[in-house]
Amino acid sequence: MSTVIRPVARPEQIRKHNLGLLLRHLHQVGSISRSELTTATGLNRSTIAALVGELAEREVVAEHPDPTKSGAGRPSYVVTALPQAAHVIAVDLDVRTVSAAAVGFGGQVRARRTWNHPVKHPEPGDVADAIAQAASELDCEAAGSRCVGLSVGVPGMVRAHDGWVLNAPNLRWHGVPFGQLLRERVGREVRTANDADLAAYAEHLRGAGRGYNNLICVLGRNGVGSGVLVDGIPLHGATGYAGELGHVVMDPKGRRCHCGNRGCVEQYAGAPALLRAARRRGAPVADVDELFSRFDSGDEVAARVVSEVADWVGVVTGNVVTFLEPNAIVYVGHLAEVIRRCESAVARRVARGATADAAAPVALLPGVLDEPILVGAAELAFEDLFAGDLSIL
Repeated sequence: MSTVIRPVARPEQIRKHNLGLLLRHLHQVGSISRSELTTATGLNRSTIAALVGELAEREVVAEHPDPTKSGAGRPSYVVTALPQAAHVIAVDLDVRTVSAAAVGFGGQVRARRTWNHPVKHPEPGDVADAIAQAASELDCEAAGSRCVGLSVGVPGMVRAHDGWVLNAPNLRWHGVPFGQLLRERVGREVRTANDADLAAYAEHLRGAGRGYNNLICVLGRNGVGSGVLVDGIPLHGATGYAGELGHVVMDPKGRRCHCGNRGCVEQYAGAPALLRAARRRGAPVADVDELFSRFDSGDEVAARVVSEVADWVGVVTGNVVTFLEPNAIVYVGHLAEVIRRCESAVARRVARGATADAAAPVALLPGVLDEPILVGAAELAFEDLFAGDLSIL
């Protein structure tokens, strides 16, 4: 029998890990006392005191007396990560618009930009130029803090380690080294990820998916995407392309999709599909917001369109539940609005489509974050710092 020799962590590695652990916790939960940090992290009091002291010296955190505690004895102190100490640039690249923000600790947005693509199908290099320009402007507006990361969400299949976009059908991008294009322009490392993966991460950490470690997030925008967490860890697959629910074929003889297949999920549940369905019934609407407004006003055509989409969502959800057995499915974008109006109908369809044992415990939840992709991009951009690399401060 062979013996596996595991490398022993050095004190410096342990210290970096603990610094990152503490800083991540402060970022996610906000102000917290030293004793609560000890309980939450599993570190002892002296270690917490040393770590807080080092971060305070670097002006990354601050301590102040707990206003809720008074009386005799030693004062209780609350530790807070300072939002102005560091920031990241988070970018949500959509089919028609781009949103970018400088985000500090705790998710505080310090500055932002939003713009439309100048053409219907923008060139990758032009998009990278615009993002680099916005990042530079945002860095200036967040003056006084150091930028410690940049992350972009893309509506397509993105290779995890280098940001290669294999296919972004709605942008008409195929085989694009987008991560490299961005790195060349901004002169720093860039994390590029699928937009639905980022939405899943955000809703898990800060939204409707809190407390659910086996989670699927279904994103409805121009297309349909999904992000999957298994035991709290994002599921990327061998190279980062896992979870493309929008391009699962529901009808091999159905409508042609931009990806080249027929009958993909997004041809029935994407925003353009809802608008086409309303138009076919002689009740055209300008956008999905108008469609839902008409639904709420009792419009029969809007009710039929939304109900049909809810049925498709139920069929797809039932298949996913059978295959992956999540605790919860969080719907964001216009699909969150479908769930808010038709949750019981979707649940019934799921129960019919999934195995009986798998269907019962699944929570079907509308997302609660206004900008989940931007939030997820910010969380991803902080990862190097939370890995303990304080040299980037």
